Amino acid sequence: VYSKSENVLSQISVLQAQLKTTLIEQKRIQNMFAENAATKRQVDEIEGKVDVIKEQIKGVQTQNAPIINEITSIDVQIKKINDQIKNSKIRIYSL
Repeated sequence: VYSKSENVLSQISVLQAQLKTTLIEQKRIQNMFAENAATKRQVDEIEGKVDVIKEQIKGVQTQNAPIINEITSIDVQIKKINDQIKNSKIRIYSL
């Protein structure tokens, strides 16, 4: 279960790195557009890329929620079992 969550978190990390790079590119294109060195189409395309990456991050984060719930459930089960073990007594009977 933890490996599933790690996989999702690594996907988020990759997407966040892509977003960072794309935001830098977006700023560059916006500056160029302000100086009439880029077209409105270029601005629209980079804004679309930013939006797509943000939606991908949201989608991957949504995948992680059920995994976190499963981990929480397993942790509760482990705690209950550990409590049962702690409260149990072993009796040895000799024949």
